[in-house]
Amino acid sequence: MEESVFERLLSKIQKFTVLVLAGMLAVVVLLSTAHLGVLIAQQVWMPPRFLFSVDSLLEI
Repeated sequence: MEESVFERLLSKIQKFTVLVLAGMLAVVVLLSTAHLGVLIAQQVWMPPRFLFSVDSLLEI
């Protein structure tokens, strides 16, 4: 059976929506990872350098 025009359009819209959501999720993951890296780097360079307390790790 052939797909109707509506079914093909709906399928294209669904694929586009999935791609957009996956792209946005990838951006959020990358930005969150970068932000966490910055927070850890700031904590490492605060005096006394390279020493972490458990509380500072939990704060990050």
